[in-house]
Amino acid sequence: MRPYNQNVVQTNFIGRFLVKRIIIITALIIFSNGVFAQAKFNISPGVKYFNYEETDDNGVFLNKETGFIAGIQGSITQRPDNNSVYASINAGYFDGRIQYDGHTQNGADLLTQTDETFYHAGLTVGENLMLKGAPLAIYTTIEYRQWDRDILATERTLGLFERYKWWELSFGVIHDLIKNTSHNLTLDVSVIRTLSPKMAVDLSAQGFGKPVLDLGSKLGAAIELSYTLRAADNYRIGVAGKYKTWRFGASKTRAVSNGLNSATIIEPSSMTHTAEMRIVIERYF
Repeated sequence: MRPYNQNVVQTNFIGRFLVKRIIIITALIIFSNGVFAQAKFNISPGVKYFNYEETDDNGVFLNKETGFIAGIQGSITQRPDNNSVYASINAGYFDGRIQYDGHTQNGADLLTQTDETFYHAGLTVGENLMLKGAPLAIYTTIEYRQWDRDILATERTLGLFERYKWWELSFGVIHDLIKNTSHNLTLDVSVIRTLSPKMAVDLSAQGFGKPVLDLGSKLGAAIELSYTLRAADNYRIGVAGKYKTWRFGASKTRAVSNGLNSATIIEPSSMTHTAEMRIVIERYF
């Protein structure tokens, strides 16, 4: 959605608190001396290039946001003894300020910046397999995701705060291209489906409250290549690169009123691309 005449900064303290605590606990476990049979702990700081674009029903450009944001994510994976099935929990947090290039509600060109904050937490269940002698893993992941988007004020416009929430279901395959005691090179390919995406926009300054719009669920995809090497007993370090894309469908038009004035709002369809590079630190038990 394009900016109105407002600038409201909000934070989800509970969501941020929980995600950060999961990552901190994961880091503490990695560097502790505890014993967890058949477990892997992963902590992974990195940088993500974010590219977001909105278009109208005819595919005409409305606005885009591009830039780098930094963050960290972690996971804990557990596999029962002598069992090919595994489960893991994960969480991540990224934020930063990037460039906004678009228009105001009256169609005037607008260049400003946007504060972006992303959280996610999820659960993965998978199984390790052998296919014609090649080690594979198949998995499904369900994640809760939230994106806080605060388009900043300029000299002639105030700003606009939006909060996107959705569930993300993915099905993937992991293939070990190289796997030995010294080196691991792993390819992870997945198909994504966004579920129940919603966008809340803060129009309190106009007296319209904080209406919530239902967005369309769409397909996406991700591919990740990671390389790790043995650093010490039970420790591996490495790097990972990931590309991901997903879409939201346009919302239906919604009427809002403050008792004196009325307006209609709509969230257009959008496409997001991200490319990230991360440092990987793993501990095995």
